Amino acid sequence: MSYLVYKKNNPTMIYELEKETNTNSNDIDVKDVETLQLFLHAKYTKGIIGYDTTFVKNILKIVKPLNFNDLVCTYALSHGTNTWSDNAYELIKNEGKKVDEVISNREDMYNYLLNNDIDKDLAYDIVEFVRMGKIFKGGNTRKLDKNINKDYNNKWNEYKKIMQEHNIPDWYIKSAEKIRYMFSKSHSIIHTMNAFKLAWYKAHYPEAFYKIYFKVISNLNIKDYYCKQQVKAELDELYNKAKKEDFDYVSEDAYKIEDLELVLEMYDRGILK
Repeated sequence: MSYLVYKKNNPTMIYELEKETNTNSNDIDVKDVETLQLFLHAKYTKGIIGYDTTFVKNILKIVKPLNFNDLVCTYALSHGTNTWSDNAYELIKNEGKKVDEVISNREDMYNYLLNNDIDKDLAYDIVEFVRMGKIFKGGNTRKLDKNINKDYNNKWNEYKKIMQEHNIPDWYIKSAEKIRYMFSKSHSIIHTMNAFKLAWYKAHYPEAFYKIYFKVISNLNIKDYYCKQQVKAELDELYNKAKKEDFDYVSEDAYKIEDLELVLEMYDRGILK
């Protein structure tokens, strides 16, 4: 389970890990196999900010990222609106598309249109139209007046015709029509790079990773937990609390769930015994 939303500090974590391990995170190879394995199996992404929620873990299990670019696309999909659910999810799971083929971010869509010989200015306009969810807005009469709806629908029909004339496949156009907001690849790269650095330390310096996590992120004193069963018992109590409708997902109990899940992971990985 994953509840923590705001208690994050990537730059400080990375800085402290550099000091703890006497390494330079800028030297990390984004092709590192052990690090990519963490994401591929989505098993030990707890504490890897941006990839540690249940939602993103489920995306990782379907996407099965093989390289850094796949991770960037995954991050973008998880931060868009209607880019993943009932959209890329179906294309990847049921239609056999790859994560770098579906529409996940603005820059990749723009380059895809350019590669299909659509004029750069027109390609930009199409991407902006999709990014802002104007196709959806055009069909939502509760949000806008009828004239604006009609303008949006007419403009999309114009763009769609151009895309069809340039042999953009129907599945791609239909996917674009579902998007309400599309995330930026440049922002995805920044966040994914920081996450990859944390994952690299978790893969190669696990003891240091957990030590710094509980120094920088958490207030939990892991010395209070003397066995795995104690951790599991307390987690079960907190999980039951979390099932209640009035559970506060940014409360101390929510923070503690995240922290104890990492303590349990330390037992599973043999770091605590």
